[in-house]
Amino acid sequence: MMRRFRNAVKSLGASTLGVPWRVGSSRVPLRRGHSFSPLDRLEWSLRGGVAAPLDLFRTRGADGDLDLPPSLYAALRAGGIIEHRGGKLAPLLESIAAGHSSDFRHGRAELLARLRSQGAGGFLLTRGRVAISHPRRPLILPVTEPSLTVCLADEAVEGAGDEFGGATTFLVLVCPTVGVHLSMLTALSRLIAAGRFLPLVESRAADEEVMDHVWLHDCGLDNEEFSIPLGSAD
Repeated sequence: MMRRFRNAVKSLGASTLGVPWRVGSSRVPLRRGHSFSPLDRLEWSLRGGVAAPLDLFRTRGADGDLDLPPSLYAALRAGGIIEHRGGKLAPLLESIAAGHSSDFRHGRAELLARLRSQGAGGFLLTRGRVAISHPRRPLILPVTEPSLTVCLADEAVEGAGDEFGGATTFLVLVCPTVGVHLSMLTALSRLIAAGRFLPLVESRAADEEVMDHVWLHDCGLDNEEFSIPLGSAD
């Protein structure tokens, strides 16, 4: 089992020195002096489209219970889905900042400054030409709630290609703290791994359809089928 697991890790281009964790466990034991930290594991999960453990960065309340996971629906409602024309990174970052619904003074200008300072390095590039806010380079601003902006470019963006080819889909998180940033990325890894979110946004599905899917995912119902009976006409 472990040999097959290590082969799968290698196929994703990751090192196997620090990946001896037990499948299905959120604990990461040490071996030969190497450790695979929770941050490493989150990064690996995002790169490979694998769901990270839900409790990877969640904290416990005074009663000992895990805090509720963050709401991706509320974050996406705050950030929105935007489209960008062209393949240059700098104008794309301007589009992301301009479309952000800021709730503090000079919010968009400060966000653009942060985006520009990080450039392509602010994104973790995955297979499938998707660029996600990097776990190690969070966008921390004095916002009241986190936001998730989906930016869809009509062509591959230069300067964000790396070994996976140019990115066309950008998932940008703006959070009030590093802890919220990591919790949001953990939840986002699970949304992506479920398999329907990226095809929906990349097919330019209606915003309402995407939002409905994310809401169902937050509720744990994204794999359920619903049948709404129609009333009979009298």
